[in-house]
Amino acid sequence: MKRLLFAVLAFAAASYTWGQSYHPLVDTGKVWSTIHNYFPGLSSYSDFVKFEGDTTINGLAYKKVWRSADALHATWTSDGFIREDNSRHVYYMTWAGGPTNNLLYDFSVQAGDTVNLFYDPMGIYFIVDSVDNTTLLTGETRSRLFLSAHAGGGFLLGHDAWVEGMGSMFGVLQSGSCALVGDNPALLCFHENDTLKYFLNGFSTCFVTTGTGERQANGIFIRVFPNPTTGQLSIRVYDRATLPLKVIFSDPAGKKFLEKMLVNEVSEVNLTSNPSSAEVFYSISGSGGVVSTGKIIFIKQ
Repeated sequence: MKRLLFAVLAFAAASYTWGQSYHPLVDTGKVWSTIHNYFPGLSSYSDFVKFEGDTTINGLAYKKVWRSADALHATWTSDGFIREDNSRHVYYMTWAGGPTNNLLYDFSVQAGDTVNLFYDPMGIYFIVDSVDNTTLLTGETRSRLFLSAHAGGGFLLGHDAWVEGMGSMFGVLQSGSCALVGDNPALLCFHENDTLKYFLNGFSTCFVTTGTGERQANGIFIRVFPNPTTGQLSIRVYDRATLPLKVIFSDPAGKKFLEKMLVNEVSEVNLTSNPSSAEVFYSISGSGGVVSTGKIIFIKQ
């Protein structure tokens, strides 16, 4: 009887230690800075992300996701909703809505496991190549996972790395970016409870604003998402004073197939009229000329 009681207590203690040792990703008091590089030759810009405020969607508890595009964090814009369950799965949903099961992370995986993130419509999957530990600036140790992204036929697309409690080295909302095109992001800084715990080598600040890509020299900040898309696209203009703008979509040969005026902060675009191409190019312009360009992967259904 004593042996049985000891075994039960030992198991309970081990379970408690295991539970306490895990650092959840979705928590308040954290701020991430991500640097974005959209195309070769264009300058970089950065933005901040935090999770703050509770909400319930379809009976599930989420944290609200906020994004800031200024160095002083004076203005935050609602960006979406994020949640983490007891199985260490993290799900992200943009402010515009969408499926509640968009998997952003799975911190329960082991080396050799396969992970299907929300890029599955393209047949992309991720393999956990290895798991080790990394040391943050504060000296604390966190678990780290190395993943490789593969196309449906097994073709290697790129690599990602996740740190427990901190997220992807591409940025907390950029998990799996190695499988996409356009943005080439990187985690610039990570603060937890006002303590700097990660800083990207080669930089001297957590905020970079040099003007082009999605944020232009005139201060215009535009998001075109989701990418990839099955046809429905959203364009968000963060500075209403820059409106109206015009967006033109064209195929790889440069032939225009859709033009739309952007008169609201958020505009919806339907790309299903695109005749055949899997790649769609866009150009957004205003009275001062072109302010943003990019490429969208269009998934035919």
